[in-house]
Amino acid sequence: NEVFRVTETASEKALQGQRCYYPSGVRQQFPKDPLLRKWPVESFIGCPLFNSLGQPIGVIAAMDSKPFPNVQLTGSILGVFAVRASAELGRKVIEDALRDSEERYRTIAENTYDLICETSITGSFLYLSPNFKEVLGYDPSELLGQSMFDGMPPDDRSAARAEFERGIRTEQSGQAVFRYRHKNGEWRWFESTEKAFSTTTGEVRVVMVSRDITERRKMEEERLRTSKLESVGVLAGGIAHDFNNLLTAIVGYLSLAKMSVSPNDELFQRLGDAEKASLRAKGLTQQLLTFAKGGAPVKKTTSIGEFLRESAEFVLRGSNIRCEFALPPDLPPVDIDEGQMSQVVNNLVINAQQAMPAGGVVRIRGEVVTIGGDRETLHLPLKDGRYVRILFQDRGVGISPEHMAKIFDPYFTTKQKGSGLGLATSYSIITNHQGHISVTSEVGIGTTFAIYLPVSGQDVAKSGAFSEQPRRGSGNVLIMDDEEAIRSLMVQILTLSGYQTEVAKDGAEAVALYKKAKESGRPFDAVIMDLTIPGGVDGKAAIKDLIQIDPQVKAIVSSGYANDPVMADYREYGFSGVVVKPFRMVELTEVLHHVIANSNT
Repeated sequence: NEVFRVTETASEKALQGQRCYYPSGVRQQFPKDPLLRKWPVESFIGCPLFNSLGQPIGVIAAMDSKPFPNVQLTGSILGVFAVRASAELGRKVIEDALRDSEERYRTIAENTYDLICETSITGSFLYLSPNFKEVLGYDPSELLGQSMFDGMPPDDRSAARAEFERGIRTEQSGQAVFRYRHKNGEWRWFESTEKAFSTTTGEVRVVMVSRDITERRKMEEERLRTSKLESVGVLAGGIAHDFNNLLTAIVGYLSLAKMSVSPNDELFQRLGDAEKASLRAKGLTQQLLTFAKGGAPVKKTTSIGEFLRESAEFVLRGSNIRCEFALPPDLPPVDIDEGQMSQVVNNLVINAQQAMPAGGVVRIRGEVVTIGGDRETLHLPLKDGRYVRILFQDRGVGISPEHMAKIFDPYFTTKQKGSGLGLATSYSIITNHQGHISVTSEVGIGTTFAIYLPVSGQDVAKSGAFSEQPRRGSGNVLIMDDEEAIRSLMVQILTLSGYQTEVAKDGAEAVALYKKAKESGRPFDAVIMDLTIPGGVDGKAAIKDLIQIDPQVKAIVSSGYANDPVMADYREYGFSGVVVKPFRMVELTEVLHHVIANSNT
């Protein structure tokens, strides 16, 4: 091939769209024409070649070393060839463009993560992009000829079909959001755009582009669920606070009453039953408290394997369900509120038990996973790091797809006697432990709950159990609480346990009494302060003033509403101990003895 400029050549006029005739002396007329210099050309006839738009795209020429004997006849013959050559060139251009378009489409279809498919007007697959294998586990050949609606659950199928048919009927783009079953049985969420088109034969087909939005949906559901729990928490926290104050008085006075009755007396047994019932009510308030926004668990480093065995076996004692454990002995410890985490284990194990009314096995498995980087854990709303993953697996009735998105919602239940608080409570507890809980299930196959808890950086501390009898002691104790019934109860408990007491109804009065006692030479050995005082100076504010008066002050914080971080990190705020309402006599006296004993060592 040779490239040259056509100006001042014999072909210039033809390329402008005109036939050109040079019957003789053409080399003399165009001395710069490179083609004419190559050969001994005497005569030249050129015909333009046109594309489908009538634009000149080339030249076909006849040349001879002698003058043409019949210029018109030669020109006519050349014109026929020009028409044929123009048509062939046009066809070649179209074929090349089509080939480029097909290659471009194939490259896009085979390299995008979005799923691309072509279907008939009934929804039967005619083409599927290769990445169906990666996204849904199916080789495209497995789905060819099948209806795309067969892989959708009934709840999504009708809406998706209606939008599909609307797009065909109106010849407009359609959009749909639906679930599609992965080859492994998992449901995946997709966002789809579709457009109908007609082939050259008039057949109507539909092209669909679908994007996997499963992880996005999970994150959206997570945010919505958290928002619901926070809304409920505002109400629940206030109720629990007031209820715990009432329970503190009830449990305390029942304990005092038992101390006045012989253990052999029938009345002692009745008082004990009433005390047990009140302590069970404490579990209900604890569930309400876990809804409260910002509720901080009072954590301690725990051997999670040992804790899971004890908690699960206790729940299933005497039932037709047994536990199988796969808990490695080297499973690292975690930082948990054992009371709250017991609720989680209870709720999950009881759910498994109710899913297998004829009996069965609950499998509890523990393992260490690292969050961050791998595809399996990318969607989890957790910080990168090491976690203990605990799996609770049953082979029960399973959870239907329409219920899966609601099971962690407060007050949602499918049971006649259920409160709808169990799983919502569990979700809130795990979230407050900087962890995560998720669920997978299949109707008729079973359910698996997965819990993720951060690995602790501390070793498990060994601690002794509280005695069942109130611990006696001595010392001067200041009690601050806005509830007169609780002030009176604590005075009686501590007096019977060997202490001298004085009371204050709010933080301001407590600070004044503490200062006065210190100046008089009869300082208080300890102060017990309520954290929350409506309309008055509370324990959190009062401790700051007490520390200014006495940097060595020994203060215990008490509350029936554990939504304040003070309860979890009481030492950071200047307190030496913590007692959660409602408390038993033994708990109060044990904490008080420990605080005073440490101040004397």
